[in-house]
Amino acid sequence: MKLWLLLICVVVALNPVTDFRVLDMDKALVNSKKISGRTLETYPGKGLLHTKAGSSNATVNLDSLIIPLKTDKYKSIYWVDVSVNQVAATNNQTFPLLLDTGSAIAWIANSSCLSDGCSRAPKFFYSTVTPTEFSLDYSSGKISGLLVDAPKSNITYTINHSLVVNNFTCGLAGSVPSFFSNYNISGILGLSANASLERGTNLLSQLRLEKAVDSAKFAIILGSPDNVNSSFGGLLALGQMADKYATSLAQLPIQSRPVVPNISGYWMVKVTLVSAVSSTGTNSTFNGAVAAVFDTGTTGLALPLADATAMHQMLFGNLFVADNQGNYAFPCNATGSIKFNLDGLILDLSVDLIRADEYTTAGLQGMCSSKMQGLGSTPNWVLGASFLKNYYTVFDVDHQSIGFSPRVSLYSYIANENANSSSISGGGSSSKTSSAVVSSSSSSSQKSSTSTRAAGSASFNSILSPWTLLLFLISII
Repeated sequence: MKLWLLLICVVVALNPVTDFRVLDMDKALVNSKKISGRTLETYPGKGLLHTKAGSSNATVNLDSLIIPLKTDKYKSIYWVDVSVNQVAATNNQTFPLLLDTGSAIAWIANSSCLSDGCSRAPKFFYSTVTPTEFSLDYSSGKISGLLVDAPKSNITYTINHSLVVNNFTCGLAGSVPSFFSNYNISGILGLSANASLERGTNLLSQLRLEKAVDSAKFAIILGSPDNVNSSFGGLLALGQMADKYATSLAQLPIQSRPVVPNISGYWMVKVTLVSAVSSTGTNSTFNGAVAAVFDTGTTGLALPLADATAMHQMLFGNLFVADNQGNYAFPCNATGSIKFNLDGLILDLSVDLIRADEYTTAGLQGMCSSKMQGLGSTPNWVLGASFLKNYYTVFDVDHQSIGFSPRVSLYSYIANENANSSSISGGGSSSKTSSAVVSSSSSSSQKSSTSTRAAGSASFNSILSPWTLLLFLISII
């Protein structure tokens, strides 16, 4: 008898965001005070406090366990290509799947899906499923469907054309929220902290079970190239490679903190103290400890509404605008930082990293939208890609911990000659070896924003082409 017939993610997930500006922010100016500041274009970037140390001659050799991530032009999502190989099929299918540490399972849009959210990317043509339903609630809609019957399906999954996974259970979504129509992705590759092996839904646990890795852990380093025409978004290191490259891609030894147990499988850590340094140099402390969820599927930061307002007040005094719907704007020339104290481990977040596009609306010139949003539906602080891009972050399923170190600001990688991959278009030569120097910052186009996604002491002050050798110099200074 089946003991599990319904797999439900009971938490509310947030949506990725391409543009944090909202159409009616000018109406919030009535009771707000605004300085006459420089625009974003003339703002001299201050950078993170800890990046001064950071360069490296590290070279990463891409292989089946070192996977390049791709990103969209807004730097709002990060994904990998996953191929589904069916023995009986004449053509295998490849799907771009959003890398999401906030989701418990992987899912792909089913061929039966007719909703707008399934309109832009390939869909999965397959019929053998389990009687097990799955459901995932997003802030703007619901995803539901059935799980693929892994033992009976006679299919394998291949990540980035090189890493083969057998008996991995993913979902086929029959309905997908409309916000997915903004992205050319077919679904989600969940990498949650849930270590359960029962259903084969945890990729890292399944890889270890198949002896593809010696430990159920992974590391990410997010890069956002802006000055080349590129979809390169960073690196995903699986299993033992997470430790191997920690010595070259991290500035300092990795320091880990335990994951707070939770039914959702979130990478949640207790933050004992949050403090801020404002543009004027004023230091202030947030009242109380918080639980922080580290989530690659969230573009910016999502806090409870009252907490988000309090943090903007700490950073900018009364020089910010709020619409009471969780959206904020602050002077584009503002400085400052937030410090997260994880039981003695201090993680910095510069105001630079929560600054999004400048408003062009009359009365809002010199004001930039904020990547830190307020949500009434989340009790936790969700720290997304805008935060994680500053660190080499290790997610350890086996030990239920997450570790951090400031990432190096410069590294190169060499593509595996056997991988069916392609290169960053950086205007380099067309010879077998090509290189490009790229830098990172946030960019986007103006749209109406939704939300980012719903639901020891130390201070840490596309598509590749089948060329034989590709060498890229990646700089995120």
